[in-house]
Amino acid sequence: MRIRTRFRLAAAAALVIGLAIVGALVQVTREAAAATQAQADAHEVARDVAGLLTLTLDYAMFGGPRPTEQWRARYGQLEATVDVAVQRSAPPEPTLLALQRSIEPLPSLLDHLEGVEAGDDPALTARRRQFLVERLMTEIQEVSEARHRWATAIGTEQAREQRLYAILVLGTPALMLLLLLGLYGAVGAHLLGPLTRLQQAADALRRGETGVRAAEPGRADEIGDLARAFDAMTVAVQLQGDARRASEQHLRRVIDSVPGLIGYIDTDRRYTLANRAYVAWHGVELDAIVGADVAALYGTDDYPRFAPYLERALAGEALSFEVDVTRHGRAWSMRMSYIPHVDDGGRTIGVYVTGTDLTELKRSERRLRTMMDASPLGIVLVDRDGLCRYANPAWQRILGLAAPPRVGERWDALLHPDDLDRVRAEWAALSDRPGDTALIEHRCRGADGRDVWVRMHVAAVGDGAGGRVATVEDITERRALDAELAARTEDLARSNAELEQFAYVASHDLQEPLRMVTSYTQLLQRRCADRLDVDGEEFLAYIDDGGRRAQTLIADLLSLARVASQARPFEPVALDALLGEVLKGLALLIDEAGAVVTHDALPVVHADRRQIGQLLQNLLTNALKFRGSAPPRVHVGARREPGGRWRIDVSDNGIGIEPKFHARVFVLFQRLHLRNEYPGTGIGLAICKKVVERHGGRIGVESAPGRGACFWFTLADAGAAAERPALAA
Repeated sequence: MRIRTRFRLAAAAALVIGLAIVGALVQVTREAAAATQAQADAHEVARDVAGLLTLTLDYAMFGGPRPTEQWRARYGQLEATVDVAVQRSAPPEPTLLALQRSIEPLPSLLDHLEGVEAGDDPALTARRRQFLVERLMTEIQEVSEARHRWATAIGTEQAREQRLYAILVLGTPALMLLLLLGLYGAVGAHLLGPLTRLQQAADALRRGETGVRAAEPGRADEIGDLARAFDAMTVAVQLQGDARRASEQHLRRVIDSVPGLIGYIDTDRRYTLANRAYVAWHGVELDAIVGADVAALYGTDDYPRFAPYLERALAGEALSFEVDVTRHGRAWSMRMSYIPHVDDGGRTIGVYVTGTDLTELKRSERRLRTMMDASPLGIVLVDRDGLCRYANPAWQRILGLAAPPRVGERWDALLHPDDLDRVRAEWAALSDRPGDTALIEHRCRGADGRDVWVRMHVAAVGDGAGGRVATVEDITERRALDAELAARTEDLARSNAELEQFAYVASHDLQEPLRMVTSYTQLLQRRCADRLDVDGEEFLAYIDDGGRRAQTLIADLLSLARVASQARPFEPVALDALLGEVLKGLALLIDEAGAVVTHDALPVVHADRRQIGQLLQNLLTNALKFRGSAPPRVHVGARREPGGRWRIDVSDNGIGIEPKFHARVFVLFQRLHLRNEYPGTGIGLAICKKVVERHGGRIGVESAPGRGACFWFTLADAGAAAERPALAA
């Protein structure tokens, strides 16, 4: 425990004890005063009780109103005295309360006594009065005894308080004496003894005895802190020499572990310190370098390369330089630093020397430069200010320069004026974080005046200096090819549009001649059937069948052409309702085939309602057409796909399709069966494919022979499609 804490606790204890003693004295004094007052009240009560006895006897002997008035007045004094005593007593003494209760019946007895009247029998009246007087006297005697018991309790309390007062008066000096003796003993044990031992230890330290110790184990107060500080000081004095030597050894190990050169040259141009790397670089022993002359150690060939820098450093200039030297048959590229050692007076008293081997770095730089010079891509290195620091021959070749750009020229001097601001802005937006890149296509104005399109890949050097490195590829020919391809694509789109328009017009115009052929063929069959032989009837049947098939083919071609020519804007389409309409239109075909068509809950899609109706009708018609021996079972299902799209499946139990024909069935005019087996033009699935592609979806089939087929296609969800523009027709 700390000394100040002990003193504070002792002072607090003394204060508490003093306050307790004072409080006890005050309480005893207060209780003694209360006892004295109670004793006086007891004497007053005794006087009043005696007066009541006397007045009761007077009334019994003489009668009359005066004794009763005096009796009641005396009783009032008695009652007031007892009530005051009860109020002063807190809590009230039990004997006092008993006294208070004992006086309560006295007035009623007096009232009874006064109420006795003379009757026909004087003897009986006298006996009654005598009885009440005796009863009143007896109650007054009980009051007197109760007063006596109270007085006795007061006396006992006074005796106790007198004893307690005597104890406090006599015990307080003794207690204070004991406290002083205890404090003296504590001070002597905890302060004087340790201070004496500390003084003795200090005297021993002055005599040179560094092994002396003053601290006591486990002591945590101020004396302990002082003793431990003293011991720490003696240990520091004892170990100072060892610490200095250990520090020198540690410093030697540190500088010897550094791969770079570390040395120190004094003003006499001699080495006074050199690490192992420096010794190995010079190729001598440590004893041969420490104290050696710098000029003699370098030799006449190499020293002139160092001498000017050494003289400047000895003059007070800190500097760094690169130098190529040959040491013991090996070429070195070194970066040397000379740092002046200045004393408090401002004089240079030596030079700190550090050296870093740059040989491998220089060799790597040469290899890198060789690779960049040989690169077919243009490479340019630019600093923060946009000045060229390096450009390889490919850069010069791509831009048609007669000579490579000089260091310090602006790299963007050859940018096309129309692209200059855009390219500069993209360069400025590139951060300095390594790995951040930008890809820019722009034009340069070649030295011969022609425009050169280049693709530039720019990256931050990441050296903290804000530099940029860019590789440049000549894309002039590719841009020309892209432009030519775009023109051809535009021509092809225009040609396709014209072809679709031609197909639509041609199909429309062919319908009327075909209608004439089929109409007159049917007319001949009706009117001239009796005049035709078997061959004639057969020929007319062929003509009629060919006309009908041609009409069907032309109608299908018109439907195919209308996918683009009569396309409508996309809108939310409820497939449930649309499928219901399609099934109503196919009701006759479904009944004839004995088919059962079921479907799941279908979504709302973003589509051309008329075209999706045609798509469902074509797929359902195929499912009913290409059926096997069993009654057709067709099911339309839907499931969600990633990207806000729905996959719609149209599954059947028909004849199925071989996997090798899965792609072929969507090609125009491709049929897998003969017309006499399954009629059709081979255009229906091509129409389906074109409708789905116009909606930005995919279409396919999953099938095997004899296992039915599942034709599926994808459409955009109405909610997801509302967030992006509809596809153009």
